Formats: sequence, structure tokens, C-alpha cells
Amino acid sequence: TGMTGHQQHPGTGHTLKGDPAPAVDYESLLRSLGVEYVEVVDPWDLDVTEKAISSGLAHTGPAVVIARRRCNLLPDEKSREKTRYRVDPDECILCEDCFEMGCPALV
Repeated sequence: TGMTGHQQHPGTGHTLKGDPAPAVDYESLLRSLGVEYVEVVDPWDLDVTEKAISSGLAHTGPAVVIARRRCNLLPDEKSREKTRYRVDPDECILCEDCFEMGCPALV
């Protein structure tokens, strides 16, 4: 399932109203159901994510790739205010990975 973000789901530990709830460990749940290919990736690591998806597509049985990272558009910790991202024009190789990622801060 692809989610657009900003909503609670059984893995967050909160209901849609924001009340505390038990969090589902999707990785453990999937393995207990017999899914052999379960990969958890950081979607900002494009190489690892692409390899996990390619391997999952090549797998003969059910395959699941879990992209785990908090959406940067959600306001929360003070650390977010401290971290500023930018493209360094001296380091940029015009690979366009920042555009392919669809990061609203860069696109």
C-alpha cells in the first residue's frame, strides 16, 4: 500500500484521532505469515531502495519493501529547525536524483 503521508496507520502507535494504540511491527508480522523477502529501507538512500525493489520484483514469492522514514513535511522536533538541506552547486553532478525523489524542498 502506498500512503500519501500525514495520516496515522497501525504501525504508528496512534489511532486516526491521535490516541495511543499498540503499534503493529509489519516486518515481524510479514515474516510470521511466511513472507521470505521483507526489506526495510530508508527511502532517502536511493541506491539501497532501488536495489531492494529490484530484488523484490525478481523474487519468486511474495515480496515486501518497507520504506521507513518520517515525512519531512510534518512539523515536530526542534532538530528539524536545525537541519537545513540544500544542493551544493560545486558538488552537484546534475544526476537529478533530488528531482526523482520528489522532495518538495528541492523540486
